[in-house]
Amino acid sequence: MSTLAEFKRAERELAIRVRAFQEMKQSPEVQKAIAFEKALDDFLAVHKISRSALYELLSIEFEADKKPANRSHHKKPATPAKKPVSKPATGKRTRVFNGVKIRTFRNPHTGEELVVRGNRDGKFNAWNAQYGKDVVRGWKISEVDAEPKSANA
Repeated sequence: MSTLAEFKRAERELAIRVRAFQEMKQSPEVQKAIAFEKALDDFLAVHKISRSALYELLSIEFEADKKPANRSHHKKPATPAKKPVSKPATGKRTRVFNGVKIRTFRNPHTGEELVVRGNRDGKFNAWNAQYGKDVVRGWKISEVDAEPKSANA
């Protein structure tokens, strides 16, 4: 296709889109939405509140604010290396406590509960990234010591 033909095609498409835009701009629904948005912006400016603060205040989660989750490159979190445990001289099994806590969190936005052992849970880290660590810590429902592991296991 020649450059001139491509230019004329783009010009026609632009004219069609401009007409559609003008029609949409004149519709009562759009006029009403624009007036509401202007009134909301004026209100937020008077009270010195940002939109993101308002969304957080109202606990509203918008699709545009979400970061897309690219699961094709998602790697499973690495598990920590296990420490070697020496066997007792008596030959009896002993229990070894590794100090890990099992914590349960409930996301108030989705109602989803998450049981976390350690800090390597992908969903837990995603929540921390999206909502902030301090906010997610406030969602903790319970915390218990992890079941001790057997020395011979």
